[in-house]
Amino acid sequence: MEMQNGLPWLQGPSLFNFIKEHLTPQGFFTLKNLPDTAPDSLSAGMFPLPGMKDLYLLDDEAEAGESGEALYLDIYQALQRYKKKPSPEAALSLYQRVTHAPCILYFDKLSRRVTHLRYSPSLWKLTKTWLYQATDREAVKFAVIAAGAFLKNKRGKPEAEALKQDLLLLARCEEFTKFVLQALEDSDSLDQDDLRVLLLHTTGWGRVCAIKHFHFTTRASQEWLLMKGLKLTVHDPSLPLWVLEHLDLEKFLDQKSLSHPLFLGITRLLADYFQYLLECIQEDLLPQENKVDLFTLLPKYFSQAADHYLDIAVASSLVAMAAAIQYMLQKKFYFALSAIQCQILLDSLNALLSSVDWRPKILAALLTPEGEANLPVIEMAAILDIDIQPELWRLLKEQPSLTTLYRPLLWQANDQDVKDVLAFARLHLDDYLKGKGQLADMLHPLEYFPGQGEDLLERSLTSGSSANRSDALDVLESWSDGQKPLSEKMRQALSKVQNLSNTPLTRLRIDSLLQGKELNLDGIRKALESGCTT
Repeated sequence: MEMQNGLPWLQGPSLFNFIKEHLTPQGFFTLKNLPDTAPDSLSAGMFPLPGMKDLYLLDDEAEAGESGEALYLDIYQALQRYKKKPSPEAALSLYQRVTHAPCILYFDKLSRRVTHLRYSPSLWKLTKTWLYQATDREAVKFAVIAAGAFLKNKRGKPEAEALKQDLLLLARCEEFTKFVLQALEDSDSLDQDDLRVLLLHTTGWGRVCAIKHFHFTTRASQEWLLMKGLKLTVHDPSLPLWVLEHLDLEKFLDQKSLSHPLFLGITRLLADYFQYLLECIQEDLLPQENKVDLFTLLPKYFSQAADHYLDIAVASSLVAMAAAIQYMLQKKFYFALSAIQCQILLDSLNALLSSVDWRPKILAALLTPEGEANLPVIEMAAILDIDIQPELWRLLKEQPSLTTLYRPLLWQANDQDVKDVLAFARLHLDDYLKGKGQLADMLHPLEYFPGQGEDLLERSLTSGSSANRSDALDVLESWSDGQKPLSEKMRQALSKVQNLSNTPLTRLRIDSLLQGKELNLDGIRKALESGCTT
């Protein structure tokens, strides 16, 4: 079948070539957007990092499973029709289905099926065309999965190895990592060496996927995971649980001593696991099964901590763990620890930490070596009830661009404190709107002060920056959740922005606010699933 230039998959830049051409000299793909998504589209507005949209669509597993089954059957039948009778019409029919259906909802079912198909020259020709020339990411994902059949049939031959290397190159863009790994695994083509390279050339969702495929069987690989592998650019709340279930942390803690970098890595892992448990409490979620024996691990960890706890990075994590255990006790959340176990662990932590005057150490570490606000240390001061507000004010006045300081300044603020903070923010708002500091860090704390700082939000809404508008809308939506009515002036500002905005997500959010309704997430999901993202 001849591929004609008028076909839709040839209209625009090849995504494969775009990714290949935009790898850094070190082999990383660092761009946040791909050319098939307009910067002002619904997808770009909601999902600024590669792979985020797929994770959002998978969030409701039951709904995703139901949608995925129907999509899989429809697409597989269209694939079979093309395979049986190749024609431009059959190819177009398949393409239209593929580009209007998120591959994430059906890829695993399709991958297991296509790797058992007999080799078809016509299907391989179409797959290769879409893989290397298609302009739509869903078509490329489909082609990645379909390529699994070729890999399975031609395993060991030079053309299969060349294809595999191209897939691994594509996987460095973390929009595609999950699909490449699935295709390689189902075609028996996934090697641990391939995963090792991906682990070293991804930093976000792609690395999360690679971690869950890699066999961390050697001491060196386990140490790498603890010390470097879990330093991610994304937040996956369940990853610490996966690591604790697949890594024998007790073996490390049973050693006579641990190097400081390794102990810091273990500390980060345990702190992230406690954060996962806190999120379970706050979202009223209960994991299905507890496979992590915290009451065995933590006493051994505390014993090792005796050699490391004077490091403020370790101390701040230990204080945060104590606060988390106290919160679990308060909320009677006994999934991971019983009430008695919580109290025993708290006593151990207090015995370890109470002998030190932490105030001088905290004051010396309010900024990181890079000059950024050291929030874990600042949070440590708040938990220990150490007043550092004058020092935080001094730092902010010296460097107004340290906008991360606004949140801790408002943690326990009285009415006068709030007025002082807002007055300072107004003085520097012009600079923040121009990108000096992070506007979001200044605006988001206002979520806890409904009705205050409306003038700051109005200026942000009308600044012309989509990022500034989004930050302001975040705050207004939080006020709406608390049933705080919008002032008439704010309603007018929102109406003005809505009329001027060409961004679907912004218009949808403003419409929900003006109507006093929650944002219609189901409507957004359906729009994304149907491909209506522009």
